[in-house]
Amino acid sequence: MINLSDPRTKALVEHFIKSTNKYIEAIHSFDFKEFQDLMPLIEPLKHISIRQGYVLDGFMCGDERNGSFQLYVCKESSVIRYQPFTESAAKKYNPNCAWDYMPKEEDIIPYSDEKYIEGTIPYVAAKTVPSIYDYIELPFHPLSIWEAYLPTLASGYLPKRWHGCYGMIDVITGKDSLIEACKDAVDCSELVDDPRIIPFVHMISGDEAEVSYCYFSAWGGVIHATVSVQKTERGVNFSEKKRETLIEYDCGLRF
Repeated sequence: MINLSDPRTKALVEHFIKSTNKYIEAIHSFDFKEFQDLMPLIEPLKHISIRQGYVLDGFMCGDERNGSFQLYVCKESSVIRYQPFTESAAKKYNPNCAWDYMPKEEDIIPYSDEKYIEGTIPYVAAKTVPSIYDYIELPFHPLSIWEAYLPTLASGYLPKRWHGCYGMIDVITGKDSLIEACKDAVDCSELVDDPRIIPFVHMISGDEAEVSYCYFSAWGGVIHATVSVQKTERGVNFSEKKRETLIEYDCGLRF
């Protein structure tokens, strides 16, 4: 249970909300059609950093008709473009519709962070791209843990195509954002005073924590998620522990 009467807890929550709003605003104002790298998306996050010599970048995962934008990290000096296919697979693959030929693992050349990714690569190739959390540096503290998790939540706001749109979400940071997210879809009055709608980081030990937050999905409703956080040699690892539907909703749209 979150005790907002505690000054330290209240200050943490205020930071979580402020940093979330700033980060979402940065995404909405970013031009994803014309960019050299995505380092401007890290600038609002003051308690984490990308490992020196590396930059945050992005690519479209899927094909030209279907997919979602994904963040990754490459060396700042990368000048070689990543080519995901073996020579034989490249002749069969149709970027306009991957359904014409679904590449398999043996068709893919694994990604290396010495190369940069441009445009769209298929899902099977995206699986070889390391997590950005292998390159994010941070102290293991609630402020930095929440900021580190925001790029994961960013996937709900990043550009999408067709089926990828099912991943669109609105992160909830309290009563006002809950009402705004649900206003044209579902009655959320039962949750306005529920402490679960407030994002928080619960420290368990010096190398373990839990992130809890809510989000709204047009294809699920109001969801409360709990994420396990583990400190690693390279940074942190996030893994979803539990997902609970607080209010069910489905808009009925299908792509």
